[in-house]
Amino acid sequence: MKTEIKQAILEANVTLHQREASLYDQIHPELNSEQEINRLNRLLDLVSTQEGVRTALDIGAGTGFVSSYLLKKGYSVKAVDISKEMLEILDKKLGHEPKISSEVSDADSFLAKNKEKYHVITSSSVLHHLPDYETSIAEMANHLADGGYLLFFHEPTAHRASLIEKFLRRVDYKLFHIVLLRKGLYRKLKSAKLSYKMADYHVTHGFDDEKVINVLEKNGFEIVKIEKYITTQTKLMQKIFQTFFAPSTWSLLARRKQ
Repeated sequence: MKTEIKQAILEANVTLHQREASLYDQIHPELNSEQEINRLNRLLDLVSTQEGVRTALDIGAGTGFVSSYLLKKGYSVKAVDISKEMLEILDKKLGHEPKISSEVSDADSFLAKNKEKYHVITSSSVLHHLPDYETSIAEMANHLADGGYLLFFHEPTAHRASLIEKFLRRVDYKLFHIVLLRKGLYRKLKSAKLSYKMADYHVTHGFDDEKVINVLEKNGFEIVKIEKYITTQTKLMQKIFQTFFAPSTWSLLARRKQ
């Protein structure tokens, strides 16, 4: 990937999340639903660390969804995000916790300068935002202690939607707008003028979950658990998609072999 494209992706993500930060938790119910909370806890419960040793790096920590559950499970957490505005919200939620610190940085820059090793590295809905996610994953591996874990959460599959599926995705989106309208958030969302095209570069140009698995295996990981499933913005459409369409989202826990 050319340097100018990488830079454009980073800049697009800074702009998107600056505009989206104050609305993020409310306009992405698919990310912090009861279904995803249960899934996250289930995957974290599969992580085994030595007693008393619990350090975690949350890359693309955003407003603190995954970080909050890492704290609940006793981890000391380093929360990193490219967006100052997103981390300001995280700090408001979790800043009183003595076992968390945050830093504004893109993932690759942080990994390049930081030499610390962690027992768990997490990223939620982040990989498809990274310019070169294969290289980033390899760098994450270098920051894990022996026997450490990588948790990639809520990423898009390589599934290509049919025309009818794309149409129903639009219906789901419009139905959710009605929910936002009732909450008084629709006007705020429209005025934010959010653009995902460049920020979600690998969704637009193709994201391959099999490449992620290949990179992990090349870097000495074993897959502990992978779950593929449907996510939508409304419960009504969730039932329809689960009945008729292929999984659109995946989460994965991998362990570095000792």
